[in-house]
Amino acid sequence: MGLLHTIISKLLPSTHTLGEWLDIYSELLRRRDIQAKTLDNRLNYIRKIRAEFGNTRIQDVSARSLAIWLETVGKVHPFLAKKLYVELKAIFRAAMVYGWIARNPADLLTPSRVTVARSRLSMEQFLCILDYAKRSMPPWVSAMLLLAIMTGQRRQDIHAMQYQDVWYESSGNRYRRYLHVRQGKTGRRLAIPLAWRSSTLCMTLHDVIEYCRAFCGKSQYLVAKTNGLPPALSYMSYSFQVARRGAVPDALFLPKSPPSLHECRSLSARMFYTEGKTNVRQLLGHSSPSMTDAYLNDRGLRARAGGWELIE
Repeated sequence: MGLLHTIISKLLPSTHTLGEWLDIYSELLRRRDIQAKTLDNRLNYIRKIRAEFGNTRIQDVSARSLAIWLETVGKVHPFLAKKLYVELKAIFRAAMVYGWIARNPADLLTPSRVTVARSRLSMEQFLCILDYAKRSMPPWVSAMLLLAIMTGQRRQDIHAMQYQDVWYESSGNRYRRYLHVRQGKTGRRLAIPLAWRSSTLCMTLHDVIEYCRAFCGKSQYLVAKTNGLPPALSYMSYSFQVARRGAVPDALFLPKSPPSLHECRSLSARMFYTEGKTNVRQLLGHSSPSMTDAYLNDRGLRARAGGWELIE
């Protein structure tokens, strides 16, 4: 890093473009201890910023030009605009540290308020989707749904689950069997007991794994097609969409967009929280309580269904 800093400091940054700084900034990111998926996402944001401002002198990038661009992007992709705003602040902050600019134009921007457009998934809807999957789709689809609701894990982590991930761990004065999950996004290492139970579904994680074994037992993966391989991540999402449309009309979710497979993660959190589980944040693998709170927020689903918030 010292050599790189020396090289950078000898440049004449006022004559160089933002694209040239982005080359250096991208290399700085690659040297950090960042999860692969997060790094890929951030490099993707950088590519979009480069496409818009790459040929502009870094000194000439103004807060106004950034604001106009982010507003344009936000009209179509509000979440992307928010991510680009965060990345722009980091890009220019680093440029200040290395002497390329004297001020950060992104500091003058105000992040736009993002309205969540995707509907939450209710338990009644999930059960209808699960029933449709059992009746009309390959067995791995219902296995995927049950693992999603019982573990609260992300799509990529469900995709990677194998039977060899189940082994005994010492718990107090006894040994218990756990499903071990290495979260691809965060790197967290979770061990979920097979005795983990949902009173709403009247089943345990052990029951779900045995369900997987009954239909996908010839494979090493818990969710597997007839050839023994797990379905592609995109096909998992698509199959959920097919099952959802077969069970619940899209019009029911208007004016918001229908829920995706990822919404099973929120439903899992809300289900176990309602059942009295106090370790929902640990199950999801969140480092921040505020992130768990966001998953527990049903976005008005209960109120629209005529439900009441019980104070006990």
